[in-house]
Formats: sequence, C-alpha cells, structure tokens
Amino acid sequence: MHSGCTAVTAFLRLEDAEGQQSFVPSGFDPLSWDIPTSEDEDEHGGGDNIDASKLGKRKHRLHSALTNLGGGAGFNEAHHAPSTHSQVFTPPESLSVRRVLYCANAGDARGVLCRAGRGIRLTYDHKGSDKQEAKRIMDAGGFVMSGRVNGVLAVTRSLGDSSMKEYVVGAPYTTETELSEEDEFLILACDGLWDVIEDQKAVELVRGIVDPSKAAQFLLEHAYENYSTDNVTVLVVRFRSPPESVRDITA
Repeated sequence: MHSGCTAVTAFLRLEDAEGQQSFVPSGFDPLSWDIPTSEDEDEHGGGDNIDASKLGKRKHRLHSALTNLGGGAGFNEAHHAPSTHSQVFTPPESLSVRRVLYCANAGDARGVLCRAGRGIRLTYDHKGSDKQEAKRIMDAGGFVMSGRVNGVLAVTRSLGDSSMKEYVVGAPYTTETELSEEDEFLILACDGLWDVIEDQKAVELVRGIVDPSKAAQFLLEHAYENYSTDNVTVLVVRFRSPPESVRDITA
C-alpha cells in the first residue's frame, strides 16, 4: 500500500470581475497610456518626430487589451467619455477582483470544498458503477462487468490505459467555482480515502485544524484506521483560518 499527504497555502488566480468597471475610472481615456502628449512632443522637437505607425500599433494593443477586460464595458464607457491627454489616472484603492477555483478530474480522485462547514463536491467519480458512464462505454462497443470496464478497469476515464482508450477516455469533468468568504479549505484525495469516509464527515473531521499538513495527515490516518485497502493520497488546501467556534487549538 502506498500513501502520502501534503498541504499547500492557497495561491489562486485573481481575476477582474467580469463586467465590473471600477478598474477604469469614468472619464479616463485609456489611449493616453504611455502615448506622447503635447508636452512630450515639445521635448522631442515637435509632433513630426513621432513614429505614426508605432503610435497606431500601440493604440491598437491598448484597445484590444482593455476591451478584453470586463467584457469591454469599462473600456467602452471610458473611451467614449470626454477626456484630455492631460488627465492623470489614479488607480482606485480597491480593485474589483474575484478568486476563482478551477477543478478538472478524470478518474476517481475527488475534490471537496468546505463552505461554511458544508462539504461541496467539485469533481465527478468516473466509475463503472455510474449509469451514465456505463452507457457511454456500451455505446462505444465495450461492456461493464462487476463495476469494471471490460471486466478489468475500475475507472471509466483516465490519462493512460491506452489499450482501452476507445472506452476509457481522458476527457475531464470540470468546474469553475468563485470563492467567497465562506470557503475555508479544499480536500483533494484519491479513492483510498473516499472508500472509507463520506465527503461531509471528512470536512467535519478536519475543519478545526489550522495547519493543512496536519489536517491531511489526520485524514490519512483515518483511512488506515478504517482499513482502507487502496493506496491513499491526501492534499489539503486552506483558504482561510477556521472559525473560532470550531478551531482546535491542540492540532
């Protein structure tokens, strides 16, 4: 039996909230960014010295980049508002950002998010016992026997297993979750853990443990104690400290 556990501190992609305009102030002309003003022209001997083609390309790049931010809403408002090149852009103190967690899985490894103490599964178990997966395999010309693809493989999707790739595909199940203040941590583990514990129970067992490495180790030991017969790998990602009401000061 192989086992392992680990932990990480959350490092997530920060995205501008789609459609928000707070990152581009009303009345600001984005095409004035890094583009010579009349004062700059005077310093360089007048506007005739400016490379018109380079200036046009620069404007085009800025236009494309800002249009992509927030679906272009902030850019369009700012671009069509009255403006002068003498305006100065002051970044807002607080940008509108969101934290987004992306999950993708193929197989029976599982991701469970703790949201205000409630376990939310973000992945999908691709097993022969799943009716939809079994139908897909049979439609492709294979069969499922005793919960296994062609009587051999327990998972219905994976990376590898080329001998059965006609049935055992690698297309992942994906989710996109916008994290909120209620989201505390994420458990990622293979079926060696989930064979012996339910999602909610796993969340409850480690919710109060501050150190994610200790939380992962706790779940690993729980799998051992409950006679898991499969390999066990556990990863805990903590997004914020546990609430004081459930914090385990001894862990």
